[in-house]
Formats: sequence, structure tokens, C-alpha cells
Amino acid sequence: MSLCQWAEEDWNVLLYAIRKGKCILMLGPETATADVDGQSQLLFHILTNQLTQDMDPKYKAHIDPDNLLEAAQYYCLQPGHDKIGLQLKIQAFYTRQRAASPGPLHRDLAALPFSLAILSTPDEMFEIALKEPGDERLFAVAK
Repeated sequence: MSLCQWAEEDWNVLLYAIRKGKCILMLGPETATADVDGQSQLLFHILTNQLTQDMDPKYKAHIDPDNLLEAAQYYCLQPGHDKIGLQLKIQAFYTRQRAASPGPLHRDLAALPFSLAILSTPDEMFEIALKEPGDERLFAVAK
């Protein structure tokens, strides 16, 4: 069910479950952002752009700018690029992003009493928000 179609009762049930700590948070790549030229952009869009930046135009024309998987596949087709080079480039990208502080979304979510958080993104913004001063809860993060 799309969030925009939720009835008021659905929202009330969700809020109640969160307050009682009976809710699991799932964060995907659409939650991690960084400022680029004063505008907030999704990290996976920034990475997609970096992967395609110097790409042969015959390949670049076929890539959906919102599709990181597609960009990664075409990146590996470029001369001198391979799967290991791709992994190193992605690792370097997210290592640089780890220095970024979490935004309001991550801080607000970290303040809520979720019983479990499942992260499907390699950034550490939510983890950093969890460790900010004043939070005495215990956390375990699986990588």
C-alpha cells in the first residue's frame, strides 16, 4: 500500500507501534543524501553520475541516470575497468561519504524507539545518528 493512500487509522496504528517499540525500521538507499552545489541529492545518484562521467558516449546514452545497477554493468564494459575496479571505486565513494554527518531524517529516525533497524545501504549516516550524545541504547550493526 502506498503511503499516500493510508487512512488516518493506518497512520495512528503505525505511530502507536513506533511509540511502543513494536516496529522495525527498514532504510534503503533512498534515505542517504549529500549536498551537491547547494542541493540535496541521493547518494546513489551521485555515485551513478561518477561511474558514467568519463564513459564512452555510445554506452552512456543507454544508461538510466536513476539506475545504479545499469551504470555499474556498463562501467565494467569500459576498457580498463573490471569488477574489482568497480568494487574499489564504490568502496572509496562510501568511505568519503562516511565523513558526512547524518541529516535531520536520520537523526529523527534514530530518536524513535524502533525495536530493530534493517539497513540496505552502505552509508553509515543512521549508525552515526544512533551514536550521537545522549543516546544510551545498545545497538548491534551487521555488515
